[in-house]
Amino acid sequence: MNTQFLWVIASTLAVVPVAIWLYIIFKDKKQDKKILALMFSGGILAVLTVFGLQYFWSFYPEFDPFLWIEEHITSPAYYYVAIFVMVGILEELVKQMMVRYVDSKTVLIQTVNDSIRFSLAAALGFAFAENIVYFYNVMISASIDQVIITFIFRSTFTACAHMVFSGIFGYYFGIAKFTIDISREKNWEGKMLWGVKLIKWAFRMPYAHAFKEYKILQGLLIAL
Repeated sequence: MNTQFLWVIASTLAVVPVAIWLYIIFKDKKQDKKILALMFSGGILAVLTVFGLQYFWSFYPEFDPFLWIEEHITSPAYYYVAIFVMVGILEELVKQMMVRYVDSKTVLIQTVNDSIRFSLAAALGFAFAENIVYFYNVMISASIDQVIITFIFRSTFTACAHMVFSGIFGYYFGIAKFTIDISREKNWEGKMLWGVKLIKWAFRMPYAHAFKEYKILQGLLIAL
């Protein structure tokens, strides 16, 4: 079958679940469509960032963490756990970087709810771009039954997983954005978290800023 035609089919299949999820999540929300498109595009760019890293590693394998795992971990169980963890770290890092970058340029997040919803939009953009590649690879090497199974699984469970992970980060990122009052309250209560103190000391920043970075890091680690 023509390669270009397969890419068109893969893209069409990838659009369907994304359109359904976007409708379910945002149908009752009065969100600026341009901002949603921006966050969705950021999620797509996050996938391209991952592909860019893979391309870089093909020329400089000494920096490839997956190759290191393959060469140094012989146990199949530990190998798959390590790969799973590395994929999670890589994907969540690039997704949160896109959310942070877009927000820093547009100041689009005004509430914690905004942060969660826009993170979900970025997650769907990531799932959309990722699914195109998965569907294409399955179609060129598998039967129609396997294509259908892959479509159902990645349209439901995988898309949900991306949204859950990004939603967790979005919640903590939203808290971090409005953290000055929270950090002041902690000071009044005489509470200084050791993680905040460490960040404050290491980066020579005010307590409120250290508290903000601490909450972002906390959300990222839970998502990972």
